[in-house]
Amino acid sequence: METLDYHPIRIDLVPWEQAAPSLRAIRHAVFVVEQGIAAAMEFGDPAADARARHWLATTENGEPAGCVRRLDDRLGRLAVLPAQRHQGIGAALVRRVIRDALEHGLPGLYLHAQSQTRGFYERLGFVAEGEEFIEAGLPHLRMALDLERLRPGREVPLSDIDPADRQRQILEGSAALASWSVQLIPLGLRRLRVLSTALAPEIYDSDAVRDALLAFATSHPQAQVQVLVREPAALVQGKHRLVALAQRLPSLVRLRELPPGSATPDDELLVTDHGGLLRWSHGRPPRGYGIRHAPREARQLAEAFDELWGQSREIAELRTLSL
Repeated sequence: METLDYHPIRIDLVPWEQAAPSLRAIRHAVFVVEQGIAAAMEFGDPAADARARHWLATTENGEPAGCVRRLDDRLGRLAVLPAQRHQGIGAALVRRVIRDALEHGLPGLYLHAQSQTRGFYERLGFVAEGEEFIEAGLPHLRMALDLERLRPGREVPLSDIDPADRQRQILEGSAALASWSVQLIPLGLRRLRVLSTALAPEIYDSDAVRDALLAFATSHPQAQVQVLVREPAALVQGKHRLVALAQRLPSLVRLRELPPGSATPDDELLVTDHGGLLRWSHGRPPRGYGIRHAPREARQLAEAFDELWGQSREIAELRTLSL
């Protein structure tokens, strides 16, 4: 289940032959009843619906809330019921289509957007092309998204790396470590890994760190934050900002527990997939170091983290907490 703005939803890829009643009901309510589009026009191409890939958004009670489809490289039929709007469902549906298109190797997506929704799609990376036109009696714009720019970029040439970024910065104290965390998080591309005992509040439980992680997690359809903790009991009992974020966006910010006695490379660790890292040991004060560009060391730490991730378990107590 994915949630935005603390409104839980579930988005599933569904077969048309099974989900057609729910999908048709949403589209009829939005396009036919609300917008006055003729039903014969909305549902006049059953072959297209049968061939397309469809996603259905439902509430935590299982009630249909919204839908979208992808027909080859065209995104369309995005609809959210009036009672379920302003919760981020539409954007979550679009991101799911973008992720699917990337996984299928498409070079781009396009859509015919009602002109009034231009800003919504621009915030998701689409760009308007050409002049406004009338479709189904309403002003529309063709908008396109270049998926190639969302794919992992090339390695930065070594000659372009600032020598200072390859140097260890010795860090002492929670304030220095927290500041470095905020600086390091935006440098990631698609994956951010965090290993911690209990997400020390003086380092991780701040608006700055939470906002940086949220911006990273929503920056790309394939972005993901993975967090491993040794001692989740304190997180279950408290109101940690990162716990709330993981509950809010569980498909983007994943929080799991290490098995007892697991050997780890450091007490605390933050690694980006762009070669940046931050590692430190517990103490009074905590001490460690950060490097903005150390791809070999970061890769080794990421491999160790991934092995631990494979042994970890979901923290069921956090999933069931109400926000």
